[in-house]
Amino acid sequence: MDERTPAGNAPEEEEGKLFTFDITGPRVLRELAAIGFADIGDFAEIVREGNGVELRIRPSEEIPRRARAAMAGVKQGTRGIEIKLADKLSALEKLGRHLGLFEKRPETEDPDLDRLRQELFGEWDADEG
Repeated sequence: MDERTPAGNAPEEEEGKLFTFDITGPRVLRELAAIGFADIGDFAEIVREGNGVELRIRPSEEIPRRARAAMAGVKQGTRGIEIKLADKLSALEKLGRHLGLFEKRPETEDPDLDRLRQELFGEWDADEG
């Protein structure tokens, strides 16, 4: 049996990828980022109608692909359409751990990451630990 990737390449030609599924580190991080940074405004909008407001679900062709990656499901219920999103906090936690945002004493040479840590957590106490 000839196992080939969707692109038609033999597995040994797909260095760094889980060959049959095109799974790469950057692709996994992009999917986690799509979930972690999903914005409800990509899926629905609140519109003023007369003296009140109305919730409108956006048509699927208006929902960006990156936003659709965050959707865990859609269903029509007795009270309307329900859009369920993947767990945003879990995705952000996984991204944060991957980036080392939660380390006690980060040792990084990434000034942007250091500035973000400073904004989120303040000064690191050298005596803690």
